[in-house]
Amino acid sequence: AYTDVVGLALLLAAIALLLRGALDAAHRLPAIAIAALAAGLAVGTKFTLLAPVGALTIVIIVDALVARDKTRAGARKIGVWCALVLAAGGYFYVRNAVRVGNPLPALSFGPLHLPTPPVPTPTFTVAQYVFRGSVWRRYYLPGLRDSLGPAWWAAVAATIAAGGLLMARRRPLLERLLGILPLLALLGYLFTPQFLGYPDNPVFFVYNVRYLTPALGVGLCLLPTLPALGSARRARLVLLAFFGMLIATQWGSSIWAWSVPPNPQRVTERIAFVDIVGGTVVGLLVVAIGVALVVVRPRLVMAVLGIAAITVSLVAGYPLEQAYVRHRYLSTPPMPHIYQWAQDQSRQRIAVVGTDLQYPLYGKDLSNYVQYFGRQGPQGAFTRIGTCGGWRRALAKGRYGWLVIAPSGFPLLRAPALPREQLWTRGDPRARLVASDVHPDHGTAVLYRLDGPLDPNGC
Repeated sequence: AYTDVVGLALLLAAIALLLRGALDAAHRLPAIAIAALAAGLAVGTKFTLLAPVGALTIVIIVDALVARDKTRAGARKIGVWCALVLAAGGYFYVRNAVRVGNPLPALSFGPLHLPTPPVPTPTFTVAQYVFRGSVWRRYYLPGLRDSLGPAWWAAVAATIAAGGLLMARRRPLLERLLGILPLLALLGYLFTPQFLGYPDNPVFFVYNVRYLTPALGVGLCLLPTLPALGSARRARLVLLAFFGMLIATQWGSSIWAWSVPPNPQRVTERIAFVDIVGGTVVGLLVVAIGVALVVVRPRLVMAVLGIAAITVSLVAGYPLEQAYVRHRYLSTPPMPHIYQWAQDQSRQRIAVVGTDLQYPLYGKDLSNYVQYFGRQGPQGAFTRIGTCGGWRRALAKGRYGWLVIAPSGFPLLRAPALPREQLWTRGDPRARLVASDVHPDHGTAVLYRLDGPLDPNGC
């Protein structure tokens, strides 16, 4: 969610810039340029932003073609938008196209038949199970409630209503076109390939609900802009409704951790709790100040709120950030002992196989070189090494000093036997077991120290 919120903020900033620029003809093109940079950064952060940014690109093109601008001016808008979106967000997609021949290697793009390297992790779409009642009962409905609270249906309904009502407006054209954004973002979420779990068991749906936030964020932000809700009385009703949804989203055992044990192993949960409470209190305080200033001296609103936001960020945010950095990954599952070891390491070369949860292995100063270990295949494929000799030769070639081995799917899937990579490693006298993390019935993750190249002839 830390990266999802970045993409959401950039997407909302792009829309706000476009709406503001539409009010001033002299600054319309600069506003489009800055909005394009924000949209590009959003789509470069996560490919789940492709649908909303793609929809926003359609809006720009249609608005430029239909609006009463000169042909050259419309072409200039489209060119500036597309060029800057590509410049700000196209790096990884262009790199994939060059390396693999496909900007999104997980997709074949229908009749184009672009190269799609085999991926051992199965991917599905939410739409595949949308007509399965058992999936709704076991995963979708509980997942939506745990992620968005008991009023999840209200947020989704308000998003759909915002899109429909905006498109039904008579003018201006740009605001009408923006109504397709939340609707296309919803469709994009339903059909975006993602790791939901395993066939007929989308156990990770509850975590992937965060990919729905671009649609919800755009819809809920655009809803109050409808003229029908612009009167003072109706605006207050909308504000109360939104506040009610906010309260409802906080209602759930998975949202608030009321009891946090006083030990350093749970310090991140304590920081998160303080962050939520502090953010809520500060947010309400800022709203109260803003309302008071609007009534008394409207011109001071932006200055005072800006100073207050900067002050709160520096005074309250910096100590929380430092506390998190000092104590992060001290007991993080599923490999608490191995992750704790990594925190004190610096400039080490670490190979990983079996698990992609490798972020904590970079250490506190992020200087460790951590690489998932395998072999290159055709069309950009990356697969497990198939022989003991090849395994040991590849380790020696990579000059790794440390090796982390976990069973495939650790710790979610049952592991009836040791990973073959562990069998190939432990028989060499230069591989010394340093730490391990055991999960009953799900296998053991191990950390080896490699005191030199392993002997491929000793397999």
